[in-house]
Amino acid sequence: MILVTGGFGFIGSNLVNALCDIDKDVIICDYNKVLNKDYFSSFRKIKACIQPDKILDFIELNNVEIIYHLGAISSTTCDDGNLVWLNNIYYSSRIWQICIAKKIRIIYASSAATYGDGKQGFIDNNNLVQMSKLRPLNLYGWTKLQVDLRNIIMLNNSKVISSQWVGLKFFNVYGHNEFHKQNMQSVILKTYAQIRLNEETKLFKSYNKSY
Repeated sequence: MILVTGGFGFIGSNLVNALCDIDKDVIICDYNKVLNKDYFSSFRKIKACIQPDKILDFIELNNVEIIYHLGAISSTTCDDGNLVWLNNIYYSSRIWQICIAKKIRIIYASSAATYGDGKQGFIDNNNLVQMSKLRPLNLYGWTKLQVDLRNIIMLNNSKVISSQWVGLKFFNVYGHNEFHKQNMQSVILKTYAQIRLNEETKLFKSYNKSY
């Protein structure tokens, strides 16, 4: 059984479609209010959908082989620190701990936002000193870095680990099923929509005041 958190979202729905295409038993954890069945090539193949507040009990009580943990508040402009902390750090840390206890493989979404402006480089080698030097430019990137750091501290101090763990640092991703993201849509999709309307292309404002 494979559990995909954030399975109704952009990356999650594409992953779920790929897993269903090769006949894997997939469970989605996400909010029903964000479900768009048009995002799925064969929604009936999905074995079950659970709400995020049930996820910890579900993992504890079921035989989950792999968790793809993609669920998070991904908006880089969200300024509700408590809400982002709860969703992006607390749940991620609890899922990590359960995966260690139950020897569940986990692949989770970190982010290129952890690198900040890039002055500290783009090297990831599980070196706590090196990783601690990173300075994200927004709250979202900070929460993703905190999860990475907590995982490394757990590994270094407790010498315990799940049977497999991978953190994926997504850069600018784009493709099918991102229409719901509104202002957080990729530059590619935004530009495409502007071109269709014969409008000027507008890019994100740079952190650098010179641009």
